Amino acid sequence: MKRRLILAKKLLNKDGVIFVSINDNEQSYLKVLMDEILGEDNFIANLDWILKPGGQSDNKYISTTKQYILMYRKSSHFTIANKFIKIDEKKIYGWDERGEFLKSTELNSPAGKDGKYAFQRINLAFHISYNPLNNNLIFEPSWDLKKSEPIKPIKRKNYYIASPKKNNLCWRWNEKAFREKFNDVIWETNDSSGTLRVFKKQYILPEGKKTFIKDDVIRNINQSKGTQEFKSIFNHNIFDYPKPSSLIIELLKLQSKKNAVILDFFAGSETTGQATMELNREDNGSRRFILATNNKMEGYNTEANPEYGIARAVTRERLFRVINGKGSNGEEIKWQLSKELQKNNNKYLSKNSVHYLKVKTINKVSGNFEDIDGVKSIFKNEFNREIDIIDLNGQEE
Repeated sequence: MKRRLILAKKLLNKDGVIFVSINDNEQSYLKVLMDEILGEDNFIANLDWILKPGGQSDNKYISTTKQYILMYRKSSHFTIANKFIKIDEKKIYGWDERGEFLKSTELNSPAGKDGKYAFQRINLAFHISYNPLNNNLIFEPSWDLKKSEPIKPIKRKNYYIASPKKNNLCWRWNEKAFREKFNDVIWETNDSSGTLRVFKKQYILPEGKKTFIKDDVIRNINQSKGTQEFKSIFNHNIFDYPKPSSLIIELLKLQSKKNAVILDFFAGSETTGQATMELNREDNGSRRFILATNNKMEGYNTEANPEYGIARAVTRERLFRVINGKGSNGEEIKWQLSKELQKNNNKYLSKNSVHYLKVKTINKVSGNFEDIDGVKSIFKNEFNREIDIIDLNGQEE
């Protein structure tokens, strides 16, 4: 890691920034190492990424919910692009796997904009009995059409009862909606009265919308989203714990240059390349990326593509599928965005391309400088950058 960080510092522009993701086990060692190489004055933040609000199921003692992302600049020339969004902590009611939420509308308030009563909306006229021990719901009519009068609810052991409000005796949702959206609801029970109040959860930033960094905490971007995203691109899971592209997008937004060159030297499943293209599409940027990965099989299901390593079968293949909306062998994929862009002949796709290069170790003792010059010319032609070649001992060629 030390060698990579020394090289990364050399490659960074004076207004550049580096992010390194790490878990609890190595965070303290990495912080000391990065202070040594990049300088304590260039430390910006130790971001907490809440990757699983419910915690890891395989922890022995205390369930961990987060990873860390250390953020350093190259020099004082770096300026933060996005100011952090502040949320009033007092208004936060709770959190679940989708993130933090507030208490919103009470669902037995007047139903709909038409203000119709129970005898006009009989499908919305019912009592709800809720058992918090097993999350069971019982729905019973709250209005008698023949007698044109309300029906009293039936009391049951371990059940709490909620009824429509008296001003119109209707709910906002029907029974089917309550069952389907069970986890989108706050079921607030009162032991002394046996009553139940039902509120809709209002997520601070709903799923699918723009996520945010609040202070030094990254929320609403769960690890599971990375897996779901990866499966939709490959149709099956062939890589363990890929990061969500939304996480990388939020990090990229913290630097202001829309023409930045992004280097990921632990590319793996290649979220960074996809995130770069996604952000370019969002803000009409012209960012480019350089990705490096080894070809080892750790965490990779070799049965899916036994003839390739990660670099070809996962890293390069993912980018091909994101750009083209299909696999390199014509495979159909479930990922919708590329299909929509293809259908609409979106210009975003035509701007993207990926060059796949295999890198080999160069032995400077053998005098094989032709290969070295070839690497230099690629950087000069593609990125307009002059580079030095450094051997494994950190000595310049």
